[in-house]
Amino acid sequence: FGGRAGGVLNMAVSIEEAGKRLEMMQRFIASYMREGEDYGVIPGAGSKKVLFKSGAEKLCDVFALAKEIQISHRVEDFEKGFFHYEVKAVLRNKGSREIEAEGVGSCNSKERKYLKQDPFSISNTILKMAKKRALVDAVLSATRSSGIFTQDLEDMRDNTKEEDSQEEREELRKKVSYLLLHSSALG
Repeated sequence: FGGRAGGVLNMAVSIEEAGKRLEMMQRFIASYMREGEDYGVIPGAGSKKVLFKSGAEKLCDVFALAKEIQISHRVEDFEKGFFHYEVKAVLRNKGSREIEAEGVGSCNSKERKYLKQDPFSISNTILKMAKKRALVDAVLSATRSSGIFTQDLEDMRDNTKEEDSQEEREELRKKVSYLLLHSSALG
């Protein structure tokens, strides 16, 4: 198991072991994670569950992962009121200190949900959102749970175009309203 034999990548675990790991993950989610608090389904965005920050933190705890957050790039243009942050989350095994996964996330004041807000008042919010996105990305990779959860609600829907129908705009409005109402659960 593991490594290469004759140039072909071998499985690191048996099919039985992989099945046990998946079953354990599903039992943990069912027993210890709360829908609406740790994950949720966003109305109108499909049936895939979205992993929230609190759920990502619980998975870090159960998998003994220590998180390190690094701001890899920042733009703070006070004259134009533009703020942009790119963040990397590194998850290390608490025992061995080896890197288990890395995730990236970004956020900026030109995103649709921040456009009508005072950018100077929300710069910290934008930084925190970039950190949350990086953490969730890393946790999905480290725990191999991207088959169970997703992260990027923004990717579920292409940017709205002028020719979008009234129905599409109404659906988008509902999603944004839901996110605003549940922003504390989203991190």
